Amino acid sequence: MKVAIQEIIIKDRVRQDMGDLSQLMNSLENHGQLNPITITQDNELIAGNRRLLAARELGWTYIEANIIGNLSKAEKLELELEENIHRKEFLHEELIAGYKKLEKLRRPPLSKRIGIFFSKLFSKLLWWRKQPEDDPQPANEPENTTPQEEPEQKQPEQDDRQQANE
Repeated sequence: MKVAIQEIIIKDRVRQDMGDLSQLMNSLENHGQLNPITITQDNELIAGNRRLLAARELGWTYIEANIIGNLSKAEKLELELEENIHRKEFLHEELIAGYKKLEKLRRPPLSKRIGIFFSKLFSKLLWWRKQPEDDPQPANEPENTTPQEEPEQKQPEQDDRQQANE
């Protein structure tokens, strides 16, 4: 559900250091909001403070949110902690492998790109050959109704012979 950002209430939070939000803002701009924030029915923020702040910095007026029932203070704190504790960052090797896969998908090998090029080219040629030839005359050229004869050109040798005979 979309909720107006200005209506979300941020009370006392465990996380005080929000860190650099620029990468998160870049992600929101390029990919949109992948995960909703979590708020209570009274619009109190439970989880997603960094996403909320990044969206606000980008000038968003609404943000996707999961709304949960009203909770006790202890339950709210427990959910805030749960949201942030059980994340596991990628191992360095996993991150490198993931970026290598992404690079291959974005830039296939030259042989594959050539194959894709010729496949598209031949499909266009086949499409073009299958087009009906209803009107052989292009629409922007007027039809010639009277054939025009080209003027006869005298051969240079004939001119010389005629001059010599005269």
